[in-house]
Amino acid sequence: MIAIDASAFKKMLILCDKLCGTVEPSLRYISFYHRDGLRMMTSDGCARLEIFVGVSNPFFGVYNVPIDLLKVFLSDIKGEDVIMDFEEHSVIFRTGNEIMRIKTKPLEKLPEKVVFERLCSVGKSDFGDAVNFTSSILDEGEFLGIHLEGNTIITYGSTSDLLAVYFVPTFSKNTFSIRIPYTTARHMYKFLEHCDDFELNLGDFFGDLVIKLQYMTLDICGEMVPREEIEKLKKIINEESLDRLEARVDIFSRFIRKASGITTRGMRMEISRFGDTLRFSARSQGVQYSADIITKEGKAFKVSFSPHKMRSALSRMKTKKVYLDITTNYLRISNVSGSKIVFIPLS
Repeated sequence: MIAIDASAFKKMLILCDKLCGTVEPSLRYISFYHRDGLRMMTSDGCARLEIFVGVSNPFFGVYNVPIDLLKVFLSDIKGEDVIMDFEEHSVIFRTGNEIMRIKTKPLEKLPEKVVFERLCSVGKSDFGDAVNFTSSILDEGEFLGIHLEGNTIITYGSTSDLLAVYFVPTFSKNTFSIRIPYTTARHMYKFLEHCDDFELNLGDFFGDLVIKLQYMTLDICGEMVPREEIEKLKKIINEESLDRLEARVDIFSRFIRKASGITTRGMRMEISRFGDTLRFSARSQGVQYSADIITKEGKAFKVSFSPHKMRSALSRMKTKKVYLDITTNYLRISNVSGSKIVFIPLS
């Protein structure tokens, strides 16, 4: 049996709710078990979150409880303790004059303990911002890349027409790479949004990415990243700028937004430059849209891309102006600090 403050328990429940997501209802469960105290665990099928709840009397097995039942039970409880008791075939939650008993047969095998090799520390807001920005252009079935090397974490998302890159500073002598499913990347971001910790410790658990917080451990599955992919990424990042333009992000975003409103998902728009004119254009089912910005004369180029995905990336740049650099093979759009970049292949 254990008593825990209702507000603290509701906070833990929110974190579990954000991590497991709503895509697969069968995963919306919390597992309670005893390992050096009471722990609760949830998963979205790839990421697995374990939270240390507190010191409790030992008990046997793993009790699975639907998240949505707990949300209903705790919805209007404030300033009280929640008492949890684990019996042979049920879990009991008590608070004030309310009680909820859930019949459940405990499983025998405890979840695997995560013992990881520490890689580095990183600010939560920086890492969360990186995941949010680079996953914004992705769709279901695509992957977010994370690469640690030389005191920098590079997060990147790649589609057929866009590459989003974010640089996060850290201190590390380790090298580590992983590709995380898009859905799990979004769950991870929403989880981090609601965490109170300011710093994350990243680790490696047999190729999984581990995020260690004060009372929580997040273990994230993924794929190995081929060395060729990292080398290609570095080559793109290091392409030299041949010409640079500046644009106010509000004007730039306005044209992208209108193009995304005119086109349907999956369709593309173009940005081109000839002489001193930067042109935005889109077509869809008999509708043609264009907008011009007069700039200095310079290197001509043309790119084609999804305005919907570009709009998502621009909205997360949080900058008043963007730089447009023309390289040998790409149009590079970046914020002022250069920490957030979108690459578009030249046509």
